[in-house]
Amino acid sequence: MKKHILYLIIILAVGFFIGLLTGIKIELDIELLKNKNGIETFINTFMTNYWYLFLMAILNSGSSVFINLFILFGKGITLGTSFGILLKNKALFGLGVYLVNFLGQFIILVPLMILLIVYEFNTLEQKLTIMTIILGIYSLVIAII
Repeated sequence: MKKHILYLIIILAVGFFIGLLTGIKIELDIELLKNKNGIETFINTFMTNYWYLFLMAILNSGSSVFINLFILFGKGITLGTSFGILLKNKALFGLGVYLVNFLGQFIILVPLMILLIVYEFNTLEQKLTIMTIILGIYSLVIAII
């Protein structure tokens, strides 16, 4: 099981590195301090992350495990691209903004994705319930911050 987790972390890291290289090449003028209300932030955070976690929960058996690896790789690319864009356009301030905005994804969402791939739940309903509760709490904390 530890080997599987190591392989998943390597897949995520390769995606992050590719995204970082891509993000550094992108010229983009970004608005870092955009005011949004808490409800809008909660809905955006929850819905943005729920769709791929839902797919990972449903497609966790047989030949569809490859799709979960692709989703994990894609998450690594999006995290790396965001980091590259912020780092290139805003230097150290961009690094700080990245840590504030994306640290929760590394602490909560990435382990949740790995848990959905590795751990065998009793039923699909149990898996979806746990995933929804964790994602709801994460989204609520992001909306409050």
